[in-house]
Amino acid sequence: WVYAYLECEGIPYAEMGDAIVRARSLLEQQEIEPAGACRTVYLDDPGEVDAARLRFHVGFPISSDALPQKPLPRAQMGAVLTARILHRGDYDEAFQLRCYERIPAALRKAGYESAGPIIEIYRYPADQTDPAKWVTEVRYPVKKKGAVEPRQPNGEKPVAGEKKAAGEKKAVKPAAAPAAA
Repeated sequence: WVYAYLECEGIPYAEMGDAIVRARSLLEQQEIEPAGACRTVYLDDPGEVDAARLRFHVGFPISSDALPQKPLPRAQMGAVLTARILHRGDYDEAFQLRCYERIPAALRKAGYESAGPIIEIYRYPADQTDPAKWVTEVRYPVKKKGAVEPRQPNGEKPVAGEKKAAGEKKAVKPAAAPAAA
């Protein structure tokens, strides 16, 4: 899928809503209609990177022919085997424990390892303030332990921010799963 996003670093979770609203507003200003629910792509492992430096994308899927302008980069996420979980409710300690400790541990036990950045998809309107009505899908790109990572047609692994020749799409660097993974 193709998405337009804001590059974020070290934004406290309490301020994520502002980033979502800003990304949506920038798309509207550019007359680009989101093709799905807002999502966050986590690029760093919080067990390895200080919270003030955690990098992530907040954005929306868009049509493959849409060309957003700055400050909204465009990226493409390829197809990958994904484990997912739906969480209903607040992002409390139970959410953190279940989604970012128990599920990755169960995946490891089943013989899988991380194959890219964790993605959260917010399946509720941005103006929904009642946590009881929040539905969040957490996706874990996985591969069987020891499986070879996919390569680009030129044989290289995708690298975030790498300059590409004209016409090539920017790839997103796979990130390690959170510390518990």
